[in-house]
Amino acid sequence: MTATLALALQTRPDVPGFRRLFGFDAGISDENVSDFALQRRRAESGGEQLPPHLHRIVTIAAVLRQADDQLVLASFAGDGGDEAAQLTALFALIEQHQPQLVTWDGNTLPVLQHRALVHGLAAPAFCRLAASETGHLDLSAALAPHSATNNVSLDELARLCGFAGRRGAHPEGLAEADALALYQLLQGFEQLRGELPQGDRQQALRALRHALAAESDARWQALLAAWPAAPASA
Repeated sequence: MTATLALALQTRPDVPGFRRLFGFDAGISDENVSDFALQRRRAESGGEQLPPHLHRIVTIAAVLRQADDQLVLASFAGDGGDEAAQLTALFALIEQHQPQLVTWDGNTLPVLQHRALVHGLAAPAFCRLAASETGHLDLSAALAPHSATNNVSLDELARLCGFAGRRGAHPEGLAEADALALYQLLQGFEQLRGELPQGDRQQALRALRHALAAESDARWQALLAAWPAAPASA
């Protein structure tokens, strides 16, 4: 079985980057620089989604299903630590397991690649998988292959399917909540495509509960506590 890595990010505007690009005086607060970034983006595109290179990664979180079906819950620097260190740890995990990358909104991989470039990192396995048709699955796009727009909320779909989504998530655990929801929905998608029988899907979700129960990190524990005991879709 091929390993899979359900991957999510929590990001903020890259305030130091905006200072470098636009020459903000040191006396201007980070909050004001961030407001400028969002206002500038609204004027350019009509929305607040920043381009990939101007996202600063706060947290990288993932649910890894290894080739032997064992689960690993990975969370890198959820306290907003060193961005380059987070990326390096993620790329090492990918290099080790060579998983299929699973993301949601089409923005995760571009952010990772642009920020890795900013930090001067090497990630050959990640780049190879990201560029491959079989190495990456954008689940939101796969669920709406003929849609011109693809703006379904991961949180809303997860809750509609009977999972917790971001409900009850630790304040610093949004990436973990999204990675968990993505992995949960992936099981349903595999069942939808006929690749995972219903009984196997239920077993996969039980295994995920057990993996969460074994985690001491408060961010994962909060998600386990919020996950309904008997999801409607399980």
